[in-house]
Amino acid sequence: MTNPMADQLKIKFINIYEKYADAIYRYCFFRVYSRQLAEELMQEAFMRVWKYLASGKIILNEQALLYQIARNLIIDLSRRNKVRQNIEHTMFSGQNSFDEPSYDGKNILETRTLLGEMYQLMNKLSPDSQDILIMRYIRGMSPKEIAEIFHTNPNNISVRIYKSLKKLSKYI
Repeated sequence: MTNPMADQLKIKFINIYEKYADAIYRYCFFRVYSRQLAEELMQEAFMRVWKYLASGKIILNEQALLYQIARNLIIDLSRRNKVRQNIEHTMFSGQNSFDEPSYDGKNILETRTLLGEMYQLMNKLSPDSQDILIMRYIRGMSPKEIAEIFHTNPNNISVRIYKSLKKLSKYI
């Protein structure tokens, strides 16, 4: 005999996974620049959501919860392993799992150069500023959605986006 509550929980989790897995993976990837590590972080984020659901808690905003979990996992990883210091080495060594996008026929060398420059510029910003810009311009999230993740108001996020872009423009 099947348990209807367990079945509903599984269906809810599957729906959340199908809706957000790709976005959470991309967010993790653009923070750690490693396919394998991004997959592990994404899986851990969804495992924590599963445990949260299984404990009977209600999720009011699935997207905000997932991004907050993923963000915290990345911060924890960074603190433990100093991953941020090794990203540049990983990007340019021949032994990485980094898949360069090949938009508009750009060759791999050009793409790596552009990504390396972008990484160096972004690395001059605080981790929070990096997160906000990635969520806004790579994920296409609204300031309101980002504000929910950072537990603040959308106006604050808009100001932080503006200041981060202004800071980046000084480096360019």
